[in-house]
Amino acid sequence: MTAYATSHGFASTTSASAESRSHDDDMLTFALALKDKGVPIPEIAKKLTVKAGKNAGKSPSVALLYRAFSEAETDDAPTQ
Repeated sequence: MTAYATSHGFASTTSASAESRSHDDDMLTFALALKDKGVPIPEIAKKLTVKAGKNAGKSPSVALLYRAFSEAETDDAPTQ
């Protein structure tokens, strides 16, 4: 996760919030599943709610989703 994505609810940086991290991972997994089904990114953003941080209770930005998806693809790419 990028620092921006982390600070906006997709992942937590504190060890005390492992439960939050699992919810954030679940949110990313759900978002990726919707993306794989062909749901447009703006529609995915409307279906999600940020759980922590200054934007708690709001939908994530479309830009945040693009960054999170990009990083998820990078994390899944095989290393050579």
